[in-house]
Amino acid sequence: MKANEFHITIQRDRVLLSWRDQQEVPYRLASGLEKDRLIARILHKVLNMRLAADEMGVLGRDEFKVLGATLFKLLFDDETLRLQFSAFYKEALGSANERNRLILEFDKDAADMAILPWEYLYYEEDEAQEAFLAAHPKKCLDLIRKLPFKGNWLEFDKTKQSIEPPLKVLVIIADPDRADKNINPKQALVYFQKLEEQFSKQINFKLLYQPEVDSFGEKLDQIVNNAAGKFFPHIIHFIGYSRMDGATGEVCFVKKSGEDQYEEKWISEDSFAGYFEEWTHLPHLMFLHICDSIPIGDYKADKGIAIKLAKKGIPFVIALQNPTLDWMAQILVEKIYDALMQGEDIATATTEARFFLARKLVDANGNKYDNYAHKIFGSAILFSVVQRPFALALNAPKSDTSEQKDNFKICAEHPDKKYSLVDNWCSVCGKKLILPSQVSETSIQESATSDAGQAQAAAKPGSKNSAEFNISVALLDRSPKPGGVQESAQNPGLNIADKDSFDKNKSGAVLTETRTVSVEAILKIEQEGLTKQLELLLKKKNFLVLEQAKTNDAGQLFELGEEIKVLEEQIDIIKLKLNI
Repeated sequence: MKANEFHITIQRDRVLLSWRDQQEVPYRLASGLEKDRLIARILHKVLNMRLAADEMGVLGRDEFKVLGATLFKLLFDDETLRLQFSAFYKEALGSANERNRLILEFDKDAADMAILPWEYLYYEEDEAQEAFLAAHPKKCLDLIRKLPFKGNWLEFDKTKQSIEPPLKVLVIIADPDRADKNINPKQALVYFQKLEEQFSKQINFKLLYQPEVDSFGEKLDQIVNNAAGKFFPHIIHFIGYSRMDGATGEVCFVKKSGEDQYEEKWISEDSFAGYFEEWTHLPHLMFLHICDSIPIGDYKADKGIAIKLAKKGIPFVIALQNPTLDWMAQILVEKIYDALMQGEDIATATTEARFFLARKLVDANGNKYDNYAHKIFGSAILFSVVQRPFALALNAPKSDTSEQKDNFKICAEHPDKKYSLVDNWCSVCGKKLILPSQVSETSIQESATSDAGQAQAAAKPGSKNSAEFNISVALLDRSPKPGGVQESAQNPGLNIADKDSFDKNKSGAVLTETRTVSVEAILKIEQEGLTKQLELLLKKKNFLVLEQAKTNDAGQLFELGEEIKVLEEQIDIIKLKLNI
């Protein structure tokens, strides 16, 4: 799709406009607006404060309008430049056949302007609607921050901007044991698994869990240069923590301190970016899923995690510029990937996510927020060192074929028995369920033996396959459950101890002892397994209901509510199978 780009380069005392037949035409930058600059800086500082759960009553839509209008005034003080933008804006409102991009580029000598939160820009002249430009009601603009670095490889290889499926995503999770946990990587991983099941031909994930400084580089190399096939990720999705040491950013890795225990190990932004510097195939996007926020740092000195990654050659970086609630950041992630799976480019996908957070967001109790009532809609920054966003090359972007034909799961050893898509394990033999499209009719048994054997080996800590995405979700559930039972994150009915026992009695996922079993005996075993699973699910649901009653944290209420909904659905399915 064609793009209508309104590209503004902000220098110390002027603005250069590139749009249509105008290329780097200079306009004066606002002067004598110190009061407005002060208002913008004060509101920016409030945005960066860590406040109570919903932060309602501190900043809301009215304050965001003041901030956005002030930012607009600082940028478009020149009357002629304002008229040019007005013409661009009207074209954007009426354009259905091209994307309209507002590109902001700041020179290093405009560092004091670059650090302001431009994703809250507000256009007051449009009185008919709430014209927050990054999250417009019509979704007619994509706001991108272009960094002033030249010579990126993607700029020269235009074919790289259209990615042939599958989209390869490396998920890195650093989840140390700390008192102030504000991320829940499990919910992100569950979403990614569902996405991979739904779009098996369009997206592939790999997981690198609990990165340690001493071995991180080696593990990256094992993933990228795997003997089974090279895996150069198009996206690196990092879930974890960050902090600032003066103007320099730091990223949290981990150090193992005991069985399933990890302490914090902080590395500098230079060390983090350095891991990817020598890659011959750099990722298209670094997604920094860090709710602590990623401040810009010292823009003039190229300091700040996002800026450092872009300078090393990564074309696009997404980061949260102010502290954000985890469940809201998770919605941002899901909306971006959902749009990518529909064939949208990364700029449009970011706009889709901002729009949803601005106008469709609901709280933990299902109550809709007022439009633009929470800062999350402007939190996400899309940095770029190129002007052409990448996208998946899809012939039929609306859905994957497996989405339509795979409306149930099967066990490879019991293909005649159908399971719901929410089930993960066979109630007869305990093996992992698969989609019908994942195996051919003639190779079901062979595939089951191979896949289950690999999954059993990979699930064990230290296994060479432990980085594989589809079996590593169990590692995330390290917290002890009531009664001392630790449940698998993949299957509430199968705890880790049972799984280890299951492994020891399997050889390539084939029973070592062969028996003749009657149909009645199989049905009895199935009934007993479902009954046991139902008991565990009910216990877990009751525990979560009690936890829900104890907490006043909106984010935690939301998460608990979502988990309870999933459990209730699983309970209803099992009850139907048991006829109760």
